[in-house]
Amino acid sequence: MVAAQVSDLRAVILSSGVYDLEVAYHESSDGLRWAIEKEAGLSREAFLARSALHYAPEIRSETLLLHGKHDDRAPVAQAELFSKALSNAGVLATLHVFDCGHQIPRNDMQGALRPFLQRVFNPVVTYH
Repeated sequence: MVAAQVSDLRAVILSSGVYDLEVAYHESSDGLRWAIEKEAGLSREAFLARSALHYAPEIRSETLLLHGKHDDRAPVAQAELFSKALSNAGVLATLHVFDCGHQIPRNDMQGALRPFLQRVFNPVVTYH
């Protein structure tokens, strides 16, 4: 995961994601399980390599998580668990849960993105 490899990354924004692939595999439909098996494989190493949750202790960037409360592809519990893991690792993590499914309405998403981006990337002026 890039966020665990780039030390000077200012921020991470993740939307409607699966953060523990092994759990998702066991809780998914047959079709999604088939896709995961074909794309990633079923070894412990394959699951860990594709699970952001595994990398939470290595992430240092402030993180914004956006997730739909009624997401049928990636349960909101995935985002809640990842947000808690990041916080436990000392990362400032903010989770916005929207009253929607997998697709977060654009206006709702912008309402969370704009203040986050302004705060993180607002230029700091210093006088010497």
